[in-house]
Amino acid sequence: DFIKLKGQIYVVFLYYSFINYSTGYIFMNKKYLFVYGTLKKGFRANFLLENEVFISNAKTIDKFCMISSELGSYPILYNNVSNLGKKVYGEIYSVSCDKFEELDSYEDVPNLYKRIEIIVQTDEKKLVNAFVYLSSDEINLTKKYNFLSSWNQIDIFQYAISKNKVIEFILHSKCPDAKFIQHLSQ
Repeated sequence: DFIKLKGQIYVVFLYYSFINYSTGYIFMNKKYLFVYGTLKKGFRANFLLENEVFISNAKTIDKFCMISSELGSYPILYNNVSNLGKKVYGEIYSVSCDKFEELDSYEDVPNLYKRIEIIVQTDEKKLVNAFVYLSSDEINLTKKYNFLSSWNQIDIFQYAISKNKVIEFILHSKCPDAKFIQHLSQ
């Protein structure tokens, strides 16, 4: 699916192919996807990316408002409002164009999320254009939120503490899913 360039420039004339000169990879029929929640390694929906190529950990260049869902089972990313957001940390994958149809369905595009293109920075300090799933709704600023910069087991653990369900978290900590999070919220 990709060829690593080693100081040489290769010209490829294939429909839907592109060269990302910042990473030195040629991807055929692929685009970058920035993931920040359940699609990341170690979380319940990462299986959707099992045949895709992990590129790097990364952070957004722009700030976004990321919050926990009502039950705490997944994060929601909103456009930055009133400069309250934070840079968001996640992962970049090279994803086949065909896979986006499945991912759009999983993310319930256009009802729950929309897919937009943003700029992210890799751990190697390279800038990459990548798609990301952003909430289709506007954030309700009448509520008080604790905006997140990352989504990880610690975030879910803090939610478990707030619900006095630490034992349940420890028993299910490898890959908490929606049923487990619902159990925490009872």
